[in-house]
Amino acid sequence: MKKIFVLLVILLLISCNEEYEMNKIESLTSTVTTSLTVIDEEQALEQVWEYISNNRIYVEILSTDQSGNVVDINEVDDLGSIVKVSAIFSKGKNSKKVEWKPIKIDNVFILFREK
Repeated sequence: MKKIFVLLVILLLISCNEEYEMNKIESLTSTVTTSLTVIDEEQALEQVWEYISNNRIYVEILSTDQSGNVVDINEVDDLGSIVKVSAIFSKGKNSKKVEWKPIKIDNVFILFREK
C-alpha cells in the first residue's frame, strides 16, 4: 500500500510540473505574439527556445497559407504565402497551442535549433 501511495505522489508531482511548464510557455509566448519589432520577436523566440530546450518540451509548427491550408512549416515551399503559424508545445499529456502572424517568418525557425 505504501508503494502505491509513493507512486501516486510521484505521478502527481510530475503532472503538476508539466502543468507549470505549460503555463510558463503561455507567459513566454505572449511576449512573442505581442512583439512590435523583428528584434523583439527574435528575442522573445530565443527565450521560448531556451525554455523548451532546457525542459525537453516538444514543439510542432504548423503554417496556414492564404487559402487556409494548414501544413507543417518544413513542407512550405513559399514562406511568403504564410498567413499565420501555430506552435504546439507539448510534454506528457499537457499541450499548449499558440497562434500568431510572425513579423519575420525566419524567426519561427529559432524554435527548431538544436542545443
